Amino acid sequence: MTPHEHTDDARGNMTIFAAGIACALTAILLAAVGAASLVLQQHKAQVAADMAAIAGATSLMNTTDADADACATASTTAHANNAELTSCTIYALDVQVSVRVGLRTAQANAGPHEQGS
Repeated sequence: MTPHEHTDDARGNMTIFAAGIACALTAILLAAVGAASLVLQQHKAQVAADMAAIAGATSLMNTTDADADACATASTTAHANNAELTSCTIYALDVQVSVRVGLRTAQANAGPHEQGS
């Protein structure tokens, strides 16, 4: 037997083990990045919904054809925030909107502050 011969065939085991660890770490990293992306989309959706509702309520208070203008303003504001307005409903002087950013949706309401509240 020469000094370079091995009695057991363990050559390459550490390479396979290291490759397995690298794959596991990559999977964990991808899952974390995916989760962070969904959280970011949710925050962006909520900001867009809040801004669209406020813009719609402001328009509602300042126009004569209030319903149409309020929802159009809300839609424009949602698009300016890279979101899609999925619904817009007017209740008296309140505007309720729903928007979508990627896979996430968010809702918001806006209207005048009631005196005495």
